[in-house]
Amino acid sequence: MIMQTNRLSRMYMPILISSLLFLTACNRAEHTMEQTEILQPVKFMVVTSPDSKRTRTYSGSLQAGSELNRSFKINGTVQSIPVKVGDKLNKGDIIATLDKTSYELQVAKSRASLAQSQAEKRNADSKYNRTKELYENNNTSKDALESYRANAETARAQVNSANKNLELAQLDLDYTELKATEDCAVAQVQVEVNENVTSGAAIVTLNCGDINEVAVSLPENIIASIQTGMVATVLFDAIADTPFSAHVTEVGVTSNNATYPVTLMLNELHERLRSGLAAEVSFHFSSDTE
Repeated sequence: MIMQTNRLSRMYMPILISSLLFLTACNRAEHTMEQTEILQPVKFMVVTSPDSKRTRTYSGSLQAGSELNRSFKINGTVQSIPVKVGDKLNKGDIIATLDKTSYELQVAKSRASLAQSQAEKRNADSKYNRTKELYENNNTSKDALESYRANAETARAQVNSANKNLELAQLDLDYTELKATEDCAVAQVQVEVNENVTSGAAIVTLNCGDINEVAVSLPENIIASIQTGMVATVLFDAIADTPFSAHVTEVGVTSNNATYPVTLMLNELHERLRSGLAAEVSFHFSSDTE
């Protein structure tokens, strides 16, 4: 009986040992898992690159702060144009002149008419004064006095009218010279010498003030993201590798062919800036703006 018991013990001993080893390994695994579960959580944040901003570039053109079309106030034939494109003008400089002949004749005619009216007035005043003395001495009738008084007043009115006509004729003569009203530069000349022009027809285009505005048209899907004061970068092909900083000054509210006009002002000037230069305007938007 004892021998049989020993034989069974030797038979099941390896199984028992294996079972003990397996249970020990499981306890170690559970202990390891318990240690993993009690680790403290770690806070983290995602750092994005500045390059994540979206850049949109649109074509535009440079223009002066003020662009004026100058014209004559009267009709006539162009006699001279002493300026050319690119010339710098000071206030009062002559831009163009018209043939003055007919206007000088009108001034002379108005002067002659004034002289005649003044002579008639003197004669009418003299007759009225004599008649007034006669009336005071009871040597003429009141009707005669009133008649000469009316003639004197009519002559006085004719002198005033002649004076006005002379002033207008002289003004038209002055208008034969087209002058600069402020310091500007000639951007375009639209007429030639000996050409007949009408009042109001553009003779020259002048750029006045600093050349620091950029005009650009933006599509309707982007215009809502544009605000006054927004900063942009401007590049000109004519001034390579020189980026200019600019800010939005005007945002159009009415579309033209599904685009809206936007005006920007350069934050710095450059001696090579010229009105009409092609520009590339880049707007920078955050990724969640559009």
